[in-house]
Amino acid sequence: MSAPSNAGLASSAGRATRLEQVLAVWMGVGLAVFMLAQILPMGGSRVNQVFYLGLALPSWIAFARLPATRAALHALWPALGFIGLVFAIGLIKWNSGTVENAIKVAAFISSLAALNALRPGWIASIASVFAVLLIAVLAWASIAWLGASATSDSFARMVLWGHARNPILASLMMLSAFAVLWLLLLEPWLERAGQRGLAGFAGMDWRWPIFALFVALAFWVTVVFQTRTTVVSLLLFVFGYAALRGRAGTVGLASVIAVGAIVALDLHGPLLERGLSYRPEIWKEALTELYRQCGWWRGCAPTEEAFVAGFRGAHSGYVGTLYRDGVVAAAAMLAFMAVFAWRAVSARSRWAVVSLIGWGGMLTAHDALIGGPRPWWLYFWLPVAMALLESARGPVQKRESGSGS
Repeated sequence: MSAPSNAGLASSAGRATRLEQVLAVWMGVGLAVFMLAQILPMGGSRVNQVFYLGLALPSWIAFARLPATRAALHALWPALGFIGLVFAIGLIKWNSGTVENAIKVAAFISSLAALNALRPGWIASIASVFAVLLIAVLAWASIAWLGASATSDSFARMVLWGHARNPILASLMMLSAFAVLWLLLLEPWLERAGQRGLAGFAGMDWRWPIFALFVALAFWVTVVFQTRTTVVSLLLFVFGYAALRGRAGTVGLASVIAVGAIVALDLHGPLLERGLSYRPEIWKEALTELYRQCGWWRGCAPTEEAFVAGFRGAHSGYVGTLYRDGVVAAAAMLAFMAVFAWRAVSARSRWAVVSLIGWGGMLTAHDALIGGPRPWWLYFWLPVAMALLESARGPVQKRESGSGS
């Protein structure tokens, strides 16, 4: 009886291994296609289909058949708790858009947990390849920007394709690409080169001079797309990285000198040409409407959004969360941010530093932290989810250490 039983167990283990391989490839390809869909001229329904078929469906199969993927969800409880509360608020207010978007975001970060549980290094590799592609797109956009600005009395503002046609979303994606390439590829390579004593790297820490050059290239994104939002995100990333490496004071002084040089050389013209884009006025009007008409507890329905100068939306993920879903959702958002910061700092997470691009972008862009599949899933929710997984003290971390990644 023992031999057939052992054979059955081996057969079952073999089927599970094959299922893991199929689902991992399925989700890996789905994530890559979803990333590409953000910069291709595709409609919203097509992008939704890519998400459902490429990520949501295989992850649901994984959760149903593979216990390890379900265990990985434990690390995401701060994000899933916040999303769940917004989902409940949407049900209470009978807001189908809020309910649908909450389900989509929860499904997206859950699919990342499933893929990371099956193949821990794949998401970083896929994100790195996509980052290289975005840098190539930036090179093309830079050439086009120089040509357009040279033949015009004002600075050009580049516009891409698909969901990335919004310059703010495009620029934040580009900035996130720089962060991914630095933290996941270039910095580790420099560290290995120094340890191996390669010519030119031994005896000197080249990390900071090259990082300064990298930041200068990243700043170019703000010029090409003329987005002040990107400046905030870049500063957050720089100081976050400096704090991670214990050089916050040095980098702070260097940043002050760099800002002075930019002003002295009059390189800030493209950024200040459009003023503050009515952000303070929009926030004031949103909060006034929330207080006088909707109520702090209830929040305002999306159909009530109509602000100064014809702008729609709160143009801040943080103000928008309060405006749309009320003070309970805003309090949950603050709790989520606090728990995330504590876990990320405790674990010294690289992905948490990447996520600072998204946290900074939420300050002056977007209408809420939760919405449909758009580029900000890639520069906000993806690094946030990966930071939570990276900082986990449970099954995910054990699985990663056991895999040798």
